[in-house]
Amino acid sequence: MRSKLTYRLGLAGLAALPLAGCGPPDAAPDIAEQGGEPVECALDGAEDFSADCMVMDSGGVRVVFHPDGGFRRLEGGSLPTSYDGADVARSQTEQGFTVVSIGDDRYRFPAQAGDE
Repeated sequence: MRSKLTYRLGLAGLAALPLAGCGPPDAAPDIAEQGGEPVECALDGAEDFSADCMVMDSGGVRVVFHPDGGFRRLEGGSLPTSYDGADVARSQTEQGFTVVSIGDDRYRFPAQAGDE
């Protein structure tokens, strides 16, 4: 009887080993170290913008990373549109910034020449 219990506990321990190799979310390389730049964002319906998000450009696609590990992919020139999500991106120019809204999230980019 004892050997069956030991065997089961051993299997449970082996099953948990892959999880032991997972580090905390902040163990990922810093986006800024990979060439990312800060971008102001207001996430989950927040009223105020903060510089907590990072953006990386890759072949015409902007990837905006959230501090919690989430991200959004945007494509297009000065007025980006959503690239891979179910939510539609809306862009508007406000006080020298292009504000992109996707769902409850907003991102504020410096406006480029020709944005209106």
